[in-house]
Amino acid sequence: ASLEKLLAYQTNVHTTRVQERAKSVDLLTLHKKSVSKENVELDEDIFALESAVVERQRLCELQGAGGAQPRTGKSGGKGSSMKMMVTHRKLLDLAKAQTREIELMREELVRLRARTFPSFAQLSEQTRSAQDSGFG
Repeated sequence: ASLEKLLAYQTNVHTTRVQERAKSVDLLTLHKKSVSKENVELDEDIFALESAVVERQRLCELQGAGGAQPRTGKSGGKGSSMKMMVTHRKLLDLAKAQTREIELMREELVRLRARTFPSFAQLSEQTRSAQDSGFG
């Protein structure tokens, strides 16, 4: 009779644990889907920003190449060449600022990915160091 009670108890505990594990798997699956969706959106943002940068660089190159040739033929080229140099400098500064902004966004993306997908190697090292300090 006691073996039957023990068997019934262990069966009951096993089924409850299996149900708990199934719930946790479902929650983790939902979390994974949401994080994957967020990553796809961030990748699309990165692609859009990179294409905008490339487009602006092309415009700068076209303006630099197209603007320099006609202005050299004009008389009084000092003022126009000065304006062209100022404009060129402003465009370069803008491009540098945008490049810095893209780098910051990439670093933020890496930080967010590291936060949403922690490295299990780092976790195991932290666990080992905690165990070593506790037993040592």
